[in-house]
Amino acid sequence: MARARNIKPGLYKNEDLAECSVWARLIFPGLWMLADREGRLEDRPKRIKGELLPFDSQDVEPLLEELDRHKFILRYEVAGVRYLKVVKFLKHQTPHYSEKASIIPPPFQESTSDEGSKFQEHSAQLLEKPAIKRGSQPPDSLIPDSLIADSLIPDPLIAGATAPGWIRPDLWQDFKKHRGAKFTAKAQALILKKLQAFKDEGQDPNAILENSIASDWKGVFPETRAHAGGNKQDALERHCDDVARQFAEARTGHESSALPGVSRRESKQDALERRNDEAARQFLEAGPVEVAKAGGAAGEP
Repeated sequence: MARARNIKPGLYKNEDLAECSVWARLIFPGLWMLADREGRLEDRPKRIKGELLPFDSQDVEPLLEELDRHKFILRYEVAGVRYLKVVKFLKHQTPHYSEKASIIPPPFQESTSDEGSKFQEHSAQLLEKPAIKRGSQPPDSLIPDSLIADSLIPDPLIAGATAPGWIRPDLWQDFKKHRGAKFTAKAQALILKKLQAFKDEGQDPNAILENSIASDWKGVFPETRAHAGGNKQDALERHCDDVARQFAEARTGHESSALPGVSRRESKQDALERRNDEAARQFLEAGPVEVAKAGGAAGEP
């Protein structure tokens, strides 16, 4: 499987490489992309041609011989299987640490007599192994737009931002799970910034998170959002509950005069039913603003 590799400008000014044919110079960087993290691959000319020159009639075998002759690659055999190694591969490439380890044996394990002198000649170059970079920035050998499955750069996902002490750790973890895998460290930082602002206004950030999870919201909002302006159904229910409370109090001994607008010749139950019907009629006629006011008059905090 081909991998993204780094090509430096000096490649085109290499005088030794200029001694090779144009076709050999063309496939040379292609071998880097076919090679594993150690710069090794199977020496199979037909397969290499299918990967690098699928639309051309050029034979790859003489090109490999040419590159081997100029010491840009080393062709070798181990246990009857032919391989090739890109010389000084690790000097110019920095494979990503998540790239799979090589399963191809190195050339210095071969002990055949006809290849022995060639192995000694290149052994010092083949043993060069600079340390793999593990920083937060991707190695220059990987281009993010052309990554492959075994060389992926991990995204800064769920483990990114750390919640401050005033947020319950279990609640923060639940909210991250609620947001899913696309909840990046940057998005987490923005959410925490909003929660900090709400906290500075005297609101409870933990209650806000709980409300977001329960309401299936991806963001966080002030605690008053669910009640701002109210809705008609909630306003009617609150008003009816208040009327029912007054009715219950009236039944326990309150005088009918405690209920405004109740006639002495009218029974307590009839008066409350009349008031309830009147409240329902007003609700149907009222707009959002009047409903919100009605809710406030009924004792809504």
